Amino acid sequence: MKVLVSNLNVHATEQDLKALFAAFGNLLSVKLIRGWDSYESRGLAVVEFEQRHAGERALQLLDHTNYMEQLMGISEIRAPYSLASQSLATSY
Repeated sequence: MKVLVSNLNVHATEQDLKALFAAFGNLLSVKLIRGWDSYESRGLAVVEFEQRHAGERALQLLDHTNYMEQLMGISEIRAPYSLASQSLATSY
């Protein structure tokens, strides 16, 4: 499961986030979103959990909590809906 972490303190590092989210389960990746021109944090990160229940628990407990003096938000990143993945039956 992937989650988007928003409104992060710009001084938060990937190591900070790994320490915070590892308490909920094994992490596959933690990536800070940085500006293309300045390489400064944009206050966003993507955290990927090995198991869905770990991500759900982190979302439940950490969404809208204060972290490094900022009220961070957490939401699930879902795969885009695709008609190609659906079984379409047409009858005329």
